[in-house]
This record gives sequence, C-alpha cells and structure tokens, in this order.
Amino acid sequence: MSTTRLAMVFEGYDRHGRPLLGRERPPLSDADERRRVVRFLDSGVILLVGGPLVPDQLDPRHPLAVPVGYATDGIWIWGASLRYYVDRYGVSPEHDLLDHIRSCDYQIRVPTQQEIEQAGADLEEYFRRSGSTEGGS
Repeated sequence: MSTTRLAMVFEGYDRHGRPLLGRERPPLSDADERRRVVRFLDSGVILLVGGPLVPDQLDPRHPLAVPVGYATDGIWIWGASLRYYVDRYGVSPEHDLLDHIRSCDYQIRVPTQQEIEQAGADLEEYFRRSGSTEGGS
C-alpha cells in the first residue's frame, strides 16, 4: 500500500503530445519563492539517481537537458525533472505538493529510515505498474 505521494510534472498530454499544466498550477512568478521551492526539491533524500538526460518537453531546442532521478522527504516523491521545470520555467509543483512545501516553510525535514524505505518501495511499485522508469511526467 502506497503511503508516499508521487508528484506529477504535468497533468497529461494533448493530442499533439504536448504537456498540459492545469489552471490550478499558475507559474511561480515570484523569483524568491521559485528559488525556495528549488532549494526544497534539491534537499530531498535521493531514492534513484540517473541515467541519460531526456528531452525538454517544453522546449524542443533542448533535446537532452532534463535529468532523471527521484528524491523524497518521506511524504512526497518527486522527480529531478520537476526540479528542472520549476527552476528553468517556473512551473509550479502540483497544488498539494506546493501547499506541503509552503507548510514546511520551504525547509525539508529529514525522513526516517522507514519512510525512505517505504518511499523506495512505493516508487518501485509505481514503476512496476506503469512499466516505466520515467514516471512523474
């Protein structure tokens, strides 16, 4: 049973394969908040590192720019791609994650070993169900 939430980068894709962002996710236009959100995302415990860079889905001029990997604070799991899109374009994390980040005053807490292990298991289950290693998009 999943106990950590996996943050999605986009709500889905249109019929042309372009990513969709919901209306409840306005861009992070305040530069200070954007930096604070990026710092929060950078501070998570790494669950999975890497592989090759993948294409920037918002700008095809950057074919191999987006990192792959996952981190957690024990409550949420997010991909390195989310951090990239927040930093580069001001894409807002999904509403519940942004509320969580704000409620933590942009300071990440250190998850327990049990929370880290559960987040890792939840991420593996997500990959198993989706048949993907690039979830969260």
